[in-house]
Amino acid sequence: MSLHILSHLPDNFFSNTPSTLNRLFSDGTLICLEGERKDPLFLSCLLHGNETSSFYAVRQLLQNLQRLPRSLMIFFGNVTAAAQGLRQVPHGPDFNRIWAGGNTPEEQMATEIRDFAKANHVWGSIDMHNNTGDNPYYACINKRDRATLALASLFSDKMLFFEKPHQAQSIAFGQFCTSITLECGKSGDQIGVARLTRYLEKVLSLPSFDEINLCYAEISAFKTVGRILLTQEIEVDFKFDPSSNSHLSFLPELEKYNFQLIKTGTVLAKLQKALNEACHLKVVDNADRDVTEKYFYQKQNNLIVANDFTPAMLTKDIRVAKDDCLGYILENLT
Repeated sequence: MSLHILSHLPDNFFSNTPSTLNRLFSDGTLICLEGERKDPLFLSCLLHGNETSSFYAVRQLLQNLQRLPRSLMIFFGNVTAAAQGLRQVPHGPDFNRIWAGGNTPEEQMATEIRDFAKANHVWGSIDMHNNTGDNPYYACINKRDRATLALASLFSDKMLFFEKPHQAQSIAFGQFCTSITLECGKSGDQIGVARLTRYLEKVLSLPSFDEINLCYAEISAFKTVGRILLTQEIEVDFKFDPSSNSHLSFLPELEKYNFQLIKTGTVLAKLQKALNEACHLKVVDNADRDVTEKYFYQKQNNLIVANDFTPAMLTKDIRVAKDDCLGYILENLT
């Protein structure tokens, strides 16, 4: 897989949707558009094919603008998965886990993009995503310098600091420019698309990040300290049914806990086997150590919260929960 670079939008770009983009160009296509300020803004779209807000916001942005106040690099990731409405193609890589180098065709393509962006003095990078579960709009950051916090604050006062997975696009680009990730609600959320479009218009008009009025007191910041993992073999439902045939039967309203404090003693699921016997669910920290007992314990057939914690990205999408994680565990960040 090689990097494809275009200097203009393909014909009929505006009449296409994520499901038809693969007719215009292949995976890993970079479109470079010249603007008045030459240091470009890098926009990362469709790293996950079923997260479509990035495409619709960029399409609307380009339709709205009579001129480009700053040059743009627009990267379209997994358009093959987008054509199928999937996060990633079966047995294919996660396009947001290919940015730390490596020998696969996708990792080599990502290295080409990173090197090209660095050589062309990218000013900032925004990787745009959707959540599969109910979450507020928020930004993910990998650094805590003023420029990063300012760029994130234009989108949301909620911020999530993370260092794992280290193969993420925003971490790779953060080595040479101001780089963030945006989580824009569920895919297809029109309010989220409109919010993202307005945000991109504001960022493009900035001469520098110093122009952003940053109020630290208004920021609600967290850091990830753990991931809740499920095995591929586990059977899961969301019926909270003690007689369920599933290994774990979670609360139907599980996603409502995102960015909310879950108190010690809360029962989140019914289990059919002992937690330490089945090993179908575990929590790992940022060093990939098993810390399940810090957060959960079993009493009879109940999965119970052992210590207060705040989750994010809890999802009822079983495919995503197995391929990535059920959700993240957060702590407040000073």
